[in-house]
Amino acid sequence: MQPLPPLRYLLFFFLTALLMGACQSESETAQDLEDQLPVQRPPLDQDYDIAKHKWGYIDTSGELFISARFDDSRNFIEDFAVVRMEGRWGFINRQGETLVPPKYLAAWDFSEGLARVQTMDEQMGFIDTSGQLVIPATFESARDFSDGLARITSDNRHGYIDHGGELVLPLQYEAASNFQDGQAIVQVDGKYGIINKSGKFIIKPLYDRIDFFKEGLARAQKNDQYGFINKKGEVIIPFQYELARSFVNGRAPAKRDGK
Repeated sequence: MQPLPPLRYLLFFFLTALLMGACQSESETAQDLEDQLPVQRPPLDQDYDIAKHKWGYIDTSGELFISARFDDSRNFIEDFAVVRMEGRWGFINRQGETLVPPKYLAAWDFSEGLARVQTMDEQMGFIDTSGQLVIPATFESARDFSDGLARITSDNRHGYIDHGGELVLPLQYEAASNFQDGQAIVQVDGKYGIINKSGKFIIKPLYDRIDFFKEGLARAQKNDQYGFINKKGEVIIPFQYELARSFVNGRAPAKRDGK
């Protein structure tokens, strides 16, 4: 086989590295507490040219229902869609009427009747279904409402607000997930635990990593080993695995001694 030319050789290894990184990300076992990506990402179409192509909406018969006038657009969630025009994001309703003119640096789908937006000074707040900014844009970062609360960030500390914008759990966590079934994963002094909506620890922050409970057990990591605890915090399966995943249908993949 003839050696690859230098440029193709570099491209080959670059693409290989990307694929390996994607596989590693897919198999990552850490609890993901990072912010969700905003919708200001490029279209998937490789040949998309913003100067030539516009986005619209079709119905199930293939008929153009909302005219193709947007530089980018998203699916309808809770009866509204996020759209981009001239580098700014706004919202339309199912009839294609403007709810919020494109004026935000970034915007996210509605969740529980509220949608995150990022103003041009890179602060986040929330609008309601009338398009009004009902929770002022004063946060460095925020997440969608889930289980009645939204995680917000200021000065690199995380807390939670309710639908009225009231701070119900103080800005005291180093990392924090969305609430799910009345529980959230938080980090204190470098360790992870699980709190309820009152902020009480139902699982003390003792672990390097921890997941939500699945089938009554939560996967956790301690001293580079994985094990499983119950809702009382009792160790049910010892910390003896190099890798492990959460239980599904009574089974959990695990790796021990390289096997």
